[in-house]
Amino acid sequence: MAIRLKRGWVFTVLLIVGAGLYGAWSAKYGPRYEEGLKKLESDHKSNLPMKVDPNTTLVDLKYEGKKSTYWYVFDFDALDAGDQRVLQQNIRDKACSNPEMLRTIKEKGFSYEYHYTNKKGEPLATFTIASCT
Repeated sequence: MAIRLKRGWVFTVLLIVGAGLYGAWSAKYGPRYEEGLKKLESDHKSNLPMKVDPNTTLVDLKYEGKKSTYWYVFDFDALDAGDQRVLQQNIRDKACSNPEMLRTIKEKGFSYEYHYTNKKGEPLATFTIASCT
């Protein structure tokens, strides 16, 4: 009788631990993680277009398993190469100083992709932040 009780207890503990591990995996990498991204995308898209500063409007975004993509429109017509580098460096600095973004980049191999156009839809800058080194 004692052996059956021990087996039952061990089975119960293994079941609880397994369920907990699956829940943690699911929230970080599995179906719930993907569902969370889709809900976040839907919630954010409901607020678009959104002016993020006097010259920039966020017009679209997409969250995928390992990447978030953002599309912006500038109110001006052109960016020279120096402005593009400054823009990319500013975005990288902000991403890498944000603890949550830094964690997703380092722990999940997540990347953030940015697309900037002018009001005519002409591309002005495109870059990806995939590391903070």
